[in-house]
Amino acid sequence: MAFPSNSRPDLRVGAERGIQTAFASAVNCRRRKNAQDGGRESGARVSPRLAPHKTGNSTDCAHFTAAVGCRGRRICAKAVVMRFAVLMILFALGAAQAANVYADGTVAPGSAYQNPAEAPTETQDAGPVHPWTMPSIEVHGQRKPLLREEERIGAYKQPRWTANRVFPTTRTYVVPAGTLSFEYWNRFNTPTAGMDYRRVRAYYEVEIGLGHRMQLDIYLITQQQDYKGPSTIKKESIELRYALADWGQLPGNPTVYLEWSRQNGGPDALEGKLLLAGQIAPGWHAGGNLVVERALGDEFGHEYQISGGLSHTLIDEKLGFGLEGRIEFHDKKGSRFKEFYDTAFLFGPSLNWHPVNNMRLLWVVLAGPAKGELQPASVTAYAGAVESWLVLGWMF
Repeated sequence: MAFPSNSRPDLRVGAERGIQTAFASAVNCRRRKNAQDGGRESGARVSPRLAPHKTGNSTDCAHFTAAVGCRGRRICAKAVVMRFAVLMILFALGAAQAANVYADGTVAPGSAYQNPAEAPTETQDAGPVHPWTMPSIEVHGQRKPLLREEERIGAYKQPRWTANRVFPTTRTYVVPAGTLSFEYWNRFNTPTAGMDYRRVRAYYEVEIGLGHRMQLDIYLITQQQDYKGPSTIKKESIELRYALADWGQLPGNPTVYLEWSRQNGGPDALEGKLLLAGQIAPGWHAGGNLVVERALGDEFGHEYQISGGLSHTLIDEKLGFGLEGRIEFHDKKGSRFKEFYDTAFLFGPSLNWHPVNNMRLLWVVLAGPAKGELQPASVTAYAGAVESWLVLGWMF
């Protein structure tokens, strides 16, 4: 099997050995089973070399096959196929992360080299993709920015500040190819009309830059009522976003976003977003989202949301302060656009802090009138509500 010439040699050799081992296991499994079947029919003694045995801490597939018969052959074959598939996936991920030069000769976003001729050879180690180490790109017709976080980087020619989350309530553009981040969120909701209705949700999110202006996010959400009850799984989601063009080519740098969620005790949901982002002035960054979510069952409820944020840099690449807001409406089948049973108008200050390059800490406190989900059942009119988001992220 041929592997990319620009992949790391240690990964390539390891993958080749793993695949050879998988094929050898399949062949030996078949030979041992045939030897056992032949021995039973003729009454001859099975050769110790082909007899069932254990290797290390795991039982050899021939030993398992002898115990379960013909069905074991199918299980053994499935185990080999699964091993082979896992090895191929691991190799593909490792090669994609390690390679600094794509097949068409262009340089990957994380490469410190300006042309393919200077790219690392097979004997050189290729480092991970980190936005803060990526070389800046000169854009024709534009002055060099005053702030380093506003320098253009990567294949999409995006500002360095867009490679990290800026707003807890608003998403912007896509991250560079090859980046990998983990985020832990805490979302606190406290209605002023009923303090016993306090609620906290925890988000666990993995963020992956896929390349080709695409980004994949996978996350799990848990919920706890009144800080005292048990923490239960609220839902699990997977999202994919795609930037329609390189940065600066279209007004607002539009990015389309699609998310599927599987809810615990409720219908699945499908959500679409239009993400907008841009730089208003040096040190001033903005983002906005238009959101529609549809429940795929029960009353087929819809959620309509508009969110936005404005951030000003106080310390280059370290500290920013801003304002964010969220307007939300819910309706359901039979009263579409006529009666909204969950509404919220929340606004407040936000903070964006990078204590070290890999780490980001975001905090926003929103307050305003709300009714429905954010209030106790006894409250049917608008009442005050406070919502706090705390996000801790780490880029690997």
